[in-house]
Amino acid sequence: MPISAIIIENRNSDLLAELVTEGALLCLLEGDEGRIGAALIVGEVVSGFIQQQTIGTVGLPKGTKRPLTQTDAAMCTPLVDKLFTQVALMLEGDNDQQTIPGFRYGACFVDARAMSIALDQNEYLIARLTLDLALGQRQGEIILILPVVTVPGKCLDGTQMQEPTAEPLGDIVLELATELNMILCKSSFELSQLEQLSIGQKLPLPNDVFQKLIS
Repeated sequence: MPISAIIIENRNSDLLAELVTEGALLCLLEGDEGRIGAALIVGEVVSGFIQQQTIGTVGLPKGTKRPLTQTDAAMCTPLVDKLFTQVALMLEGDNDQQTIPGFRYGACFVDARAMSIALDQNEYLIARLTLDLALGQRQGEIILILPVVTVPGKCLDGTQMQEPTAEPLGDIVLELATELNMILCKSSFELSQLEQLSIGQKLPLPNDVFQKLIS
């Protein structure tokens, strides 16, 4: 898969939504240790790659466009996997080389808002790749959005510095404030009774309603 150009930059998470273009396929990428990233693939690249997989040739782009689906995303999985291998060989910095490996296709984002919610790390590595399909029959951009991995430095004695460990997710969840809404029972009222109800009025519940809840 020829990559004609690659641009690397770092970007804060609140600026990621600017990367999404109309009609792009938004793929969720799963990495090692629970890391989450994304791949934005323009429609021309998606349709060209699917043509290459299904009929063996890539035609010129057509004017009509269709909505992209989960099936399109799944069929682009080999493309995404191959790109990670190629891009990792093209990078020079230690941090960039640590960031790229270990990612794979996970799912398809519903929209840009869902992507922004999932990508909650402070800083991300942005790799803009310009691809050529079938000797230039199709050309388009793929943007990889990956959480930045910082390579630990070394102590004065030459040993590797240890990164601070994150608080276990289970402990964080247990400390969250929650609100529980439930249906304890159902009651029937005549219209005349409903008309007599007032704000703050208390309704009687069956005696065994809480016993049923516990059991």
